[in-house]
Amino acid sequence: TQKMEKGMPIPVTITIYQDKSFTFEMRTPPVSYFLKKAAKLQSGSKAPGRDFVGTVKKAQVKEIAEAKMKDL
Repeated sequence: TQKMEKGMPIPVTITIYQDKSFTFEMRTPPVSYFLKKAAKLQSGSKAPGRDFVGTVKKAQVKEIAEAKMKDL
């Protein structure tokens, strides 16, 4: 996590097996985090679907999709 931005939400998957061993897998942040960062917003719309608070360019959406491909 040293290479990641401070305050970035990092979802994790922890799998525990019967022999008491486990795996710990870190995922990429949610798409909503990337979209708010690309649009330079602190929070989303208070009325989703009715009010628009920012815009994101097609190139930025492509970068977000490429970053999230690791989780698929």
